[in-house]
Amino acid sequence: MGKKKVNIYEPFWRSILNDILECIEDGGDDLEIKRKTFESYGGERTSSGYDFSINYENGDLTLYGNSSLHSSAVARDLNNVLSSSLIFKKLATGKRIHFRCKQDRMDKSQYLLCIEVNTIDYGV
Repeated sequence: MGKKKVNIYEPFWRSILNDILECIEDGGDDLEIKRKTFESYGGERTSSGYDFSINYENGDLTLYGNSSLHSSAVARDLNNVLSSSLIFKKLATGKRIHFRCKQDRMDKSQYLLCIEVNTIDYGV
């Protein structure tokens, strides 16, 4: 039996980290990712393709809505890259950030990484 590959998508996420950070700084946006890009890094797909959803609050992974981390190497590796980025931690302070990767309905050959950023209202 072959050895399981680990962290195979981290190089990809590191290559677009500046784009992700810019989206966060701008208050959120969508990034287009070609399906072939994911396939070229490892091709590991779940039954839902490369779709995932992960959430952060104040730069920390939340317990809510992060089941993708256990079933998706793509999501797990994005979390690894973001968690090790001091710039992400700084930009995410005082914010809730939701990452959702989904297949583009109009163009099945690409995915959209939707980044939603909301300021936390502590009611002060």
